[in-house]
Amino acid sequence: MNTPVVALLEALLRRALPALFDYQVHGLEHVPRGPAIIASNHLGVLDPPATLLALRDLTPPRHAHFLAKTSLYEVRFAGIPWLAYLQIGRAHV
Repeated sequence: MNTPVVALLEALLRRALPALFDYQVHGLEHVPRGPAIIASNHLGVLDPPATLLALRDLTPPRHAHFLAKTSLYEVRFAGIPWLAYLQIGRAHV
């Protein structure tokens, strides 16, 4: 989903991540060209946006949709409602 908020965040993160962190991407050659489920084992809060940027760098660029636990919808600064993550409750899994 490419909303104005996502486009703005992507532009900011594209400049900030490499400038502030040792940002490296490995394994993009293993992502198939067709539809795929990418299950990343993220260690921090910046890993999902970094995954999004890596997928956008593929040819053709990929558009990602994320699953997020229900409690993240209650965190105001996370931007979850604006970014249209798919909400999932852990009790229902």
